[in-house]
Amino acid sequence: MTPAPPTILAQIQAERWPELVRIWRDPSHGFSLSTGTVVLSLGGLVLALAALLWGVERLRSRRRRPHPLALFRRVALDMGLDGADRRLLIRIARQQGLPSPLTLLVSSATFAHHVRAYAQTRQGGGGGRLRGQAARLGAKLFPDVSGAPGAVALPEGGGAD
Repeated sequence: MTPAPPTILAQIQAERWPELVRIWRDPSHGFSLSTGTVVLSLGGLVLALAALLWGVERLRSRRRRPHPLALFRRVALDMGLDGADRRLLIRIARQQGLPSPLTLLVSSATFAHHVRAYAQTRQGGGGGRLRGQAARLGAKLFPDVSGAPGAVALPEGGGAD
């Protein structure tokens, strides 16, 4: 009958360990490994394995959680926004320091506030194109709000696009 694995380990440790250590340290056997070399090698192997597992988990977590701009793009496409509207919303969100352009889609008041603040930071006069695009976009995003285009009215001379 074969002894159980813990018993085998106990026998190796008790009987053979001193001999194994002697062989590791004796250069006459063709190689010599110090205890420090073995410990450092095993430690490096453990660190490499841990780094590999961390990298794999990080890739998996990125795939599970969509990037905010990818999520915005999907929502915007579902809402029927064209490329110019999406780019405008992205520019406004970035300039205003918003975490995502999705923030602008939450309410008409949020949209109007950030559009006005964005327009005030734009250089140059006129701003008719920006006002027109913002008014059209506001009406498209918030059709149930009475006067949605007026909700995003920009101050005269409030920036050019």
